[in-house]
Amino acid sequence: MHNETSLIQRIKHRSATSDDVERLFSIEKANMMGIVVRFYPDRWSDNECREKIIENLDRTVIFELCEDYVGHFYWYPSDTYESVWLGSLQLKREYHGKGIGKRMMKIFEETVRAQGYRLVFLSVFNDTPAKELYRKLGYSEIKFDGRYAVEMKKELA
Repeated sequence: MHNETSLIQRIKHRSATSDDVERLFSIEKANMMGIVVRFYPDRWSDNECREKIIENLDRTVIFELCEDYVGHFYWYPSDTYESVWLGSLQLKREYHGKGIGKRMMKIFEETVRAQGYRLVFLSVFNDTPAKELYRKLGYSEIKFDGRYAVEMKKELA
């Protein structure tokens, strides 16, 4: 536990810049392409993934450990007043299970709360560890796509 706490404390976060796009894309692809293609064979597109990153770059936060990229998240406003969607939260595999995803979510929630948002939505594949993380953080399931993904929400205090 001490080592995990020490690791989490050493991780810094910053806003993304245009210089980060390829790094963001590479982790999105490494983490997501396989699962997307497995469940939705016709839905992965490198170009669409890059475009989504670029259009949300001003709402992207990068996490680093001694200049080593650890992960990132980005979000975008929902059509519903005072609500946002977590567009993506990615963490390099070697950092899974160390409490970093939980810290990333805390910073995400603080970020959107500070901007006046009170309701968060996200979508997650049903058979991933991320779903359990979100549940432990207070997110509740609101919709199942009937196949593989679950929509979840949380009201921020």
